[in-house]
Amino acid sequence: MYNHEVSIRFSIFNNQYSTISAGENGLQRTIFYCRASEFPTEEIKNWFDVNPREPKVKKTGKDQGKPTGSVAQKVLETLDIEPYSFCLKNQGISLSAESIQEYKDENNNVYVDVKFTNKKYHGVVNGGHTTYCIDFAQVKKKESKGEQYSDLNEALVPIEVRTNIKLDDIVAMADGLNSSMSVDLESLSDLNGDFDKIKESLKNKKGNDEVAYHQGDSGSFDIKDVLRVLTTLNIEICPDPGSAVVYGVGKPRAALEAFKERKSDPNNQSFEVLEAHTWELLVLLEKICQKFWKSQSGMKMGRTKEKGKKTAKANKNERYSSKDCCFADGKLEGKLLLGVFLPALSAFRCLIDNDAFKQGQLKWKIDYESVLEPFCEQYATYVSENKGATEPANFGSQASSYSSAYSFLKGIMQAREVEELRKRIEQLEETQDS
Repeated sequence: MYNHEVSIRFSIFNNQYSTISAGENGLQRTIFYCRASEFPTEEIKNWFDVNPREPKVKKTGKDQGKPTGSVAQKVLETLDIEPYSFCLKNQGISLSAESIQEYKDENNNVYVDVKFTNKKYHGVVNGGHTTYCIDFAQVKKKESKGEQYSDLNEALVPIEVRTNIKLDDIVAMADGLNSSMSVDLESLSDLNGDFDKIKESLKNKKGNDEVAYHQGDSGSFDIKDVLRVLTTLNIEICPDPGSAVVYGVGKPRAALEAFKERKSDPNNQSFEVLEAHTWELLVLLEKICQKFWKSQSGMKMGRTKEKGKKTAKANKNERYSSKDCCFADGKLEGKLLLGVFLPALSAFRCLIDNDAFKQGQLKWKIDYESVLEPFCEQYATYVSENKGATEPANFGSQASSYSSAYSFLKGIMQAREVEELRKRIEQLEETQDS
């Protein structure tokens, strides 16, 4: 998947480049300028796996392929209106590579051949938006026959190629280069391979492409929410009924920090147990949502005014057309509001066998399917009475929401145990009478 050797040729402006060695570690940095009109975008776009952020571009329409966002707009404006100032305003593009070699043609024009051998370690570590902006400008210039981005040859792109880098330093390099561009921690964690076991759990399962692991990823279910699912069900981290609130809505970094902290401890297997069952737990979350909306088909969503009249926004979001589940079978008849459904999901900790969990296994005390319906009916009533669907963020930030959901499911469990005990006593008495 990752091993793929290719050599990409870059033309060098003014036939000048500089290579600097960084001491005894063998690291080399080669710096040069390349005209935007000659930049090899088609080839280089295949080498983005090493980049913690995937640029967002328009998928359809006449501007298909155009990078979005205010920064990208400024880059495109410079390329079109002031291309001569591009080298002053743009930070350029940084590449990691296996090697770099000079090449001269018959006219003594100087080029460099940059060799990439592994997509996990080589490619564009910084400057992804710049790359896609140049690509878009090249395409538009060709389509408009030079009327747009007519002076791309005047735009000089600063290029830096780093070679002889230790593989362990690639992530740190991407982190440092992107520090001024607000790369989220999830993107860097994905680059570091922290989510590989989660990906393995989802492999070949329904919804395996629904999780967005890094910025710009196309999935509809954010990795932050996957981590919330795993954390709120972690009986080691959340031993008490209401303790899971610490990792719920309004705490975007808490779950990731807990995940990374325990993953770095070789003696802690709590997340490894859950990671192997990520898909199953995401299915459980959607099944809770299904049962909830089935039992409360008339429940309203969105904020309400004090006098009971729905606002325009609330009416718009009150209900919505059913859509297919990402992971479970069937459809969702209402929104998957994490403020409402994370407390419900966390309650299922009481069904996890504690002894098996300590031994590295996820084992349910009973089949959770058997308690879904009565639990969701009871929980939905509580949500309705406490404005959970109209104020999900506030509801999901209350420890009482988590502890109440836990108590409901625990009560159902205890009632079943009492009923089973009663039946066994009756059977024993019948046996004695006979």
